[in-house]
Order: sequence, then C-alpha cells, then structure tokens
Amino acid sequence: TSVAIIFPLSLATTLLYFYQKVPVQTEMLIWLIPFGMIGAYAGSKLLKKIPSDLLRRIFGAVIIYAGARLLFL
Repeated sequence: TSVAIIFPLSLATTLLYFYQKVPVQTEMLIWLIPFGMIGAYAGSKLLKKIPSDLLRRIFGAVIIYAGARLLFL
C-alpha cells in the first residue's frame, strides 16, 4: 500500500509546489535523479539477495535512528 501511494503523492506535491511558485533548487535535480535511479536499481537487485530477517532488522534500526534524530536534534 505504501509503495502504491508514492507516485500519486509525489505528483500531487510537485503540482502544489508548481502552482504555489515555491522555489525549487533545480541544480540539485542533476544529482538527485541519476543517483536516485542508480540506488533504486541497486536496491531492487539486493532485495532478492538479502534474507528477510536481516532486512527487517535493518529497517527497524533505520526507523529507530530516524526517531532518535527527530527527538534529539
């Protein structure tokens, strides 16, 4: 479900920024788009090779780290 909402939410956000004329750093897109695509491709290939239990642990650690950053920074 969460993956299915990413594209429509991104599209809605893009349109909102466009219509509100929010300044966007387009020069960053030169770096973000290609590296994002490389990361997505690599992640899709690695997903098949990493055991599910390890993925759950990694995801849990990332969530705990993100939560700690929100609380303390």
